[in-house]
Amino acid sequence: MTTTIVLGDGPLGQTIATVLRGRGDAVELLGRPVGERHDPGTLRAADVIVDASRADAVASNVEAALD
Repeated sequence: MTTTIVLGDGPLGQTIATVLRGRGDAVELLGRPVGERHDPGTLRAADVIVDASRADAVASNVEAALD
């Protein structure tokens, strides 16, 4: 089983999460963080991170995932 974190809890993120759960993956769906940046510690549990957020959040999300 793959553990996936989906960044973005809008319609696209919810659809991705539903499909992944349907195939048996463990999925955590995260909305926009209060501090405008996801905590890298939260992302460490993932085998895969899918960014389904806004375009202006992608760079920060990638940076947090790499940290």
